[in-house]
Amino acid sequence: MIKEAPESVHVFIKNSIHRKFLFILRDDISTIVYPNTWTITGGYVDINEKPIDAIKRETLEEIGLELDRFRFLSKTLILKDEHNAPIHKDVYWYYGETVAKIDEIILTEGQLAEYITLDQAIERDTVRPIKEYVIQNRSILEN
Repeated sequence: MIKEAPESVHVFIKNSIHRKFLFILRDDISTIVYPNTWTITGGYVDINEKPIDAIKRETLEEIGLELDRFRFLSKTLILKDEHNAPIHKDVYWYYGETVAKIDEIILTEGQLAEYITLDQAIERDTVRPIKEYVIQNRSILEN
């Protein structure tokens, strides 16, 4: 049986000065999905909420940045969860930029925030759907 999951949003935030992307090391708690792995800002879309509003909300809640300009990249369908079980989950992907220094990031979730290259994101233990998105859409993210 395929599990229906709530829609979610994710944003690749690039530091326009250093040309690196903001990644967050998730908490090392066994009860969360993908513990102790690298991720980007994002979360679930609330009922009656537009994806663009969800990404603005998540960005403010998770890293304390109020970004107002996002570019929609794509919508994808995730077919397997973190345990490789069948799932049906729509994900909206966005791109945003900031000049914020790493010490201006106010983390409310996760252990550590760091600006890294896409190569580093691929090499590290990054959340599988995010790593796959980087590999498949690298040229779009870098431009």
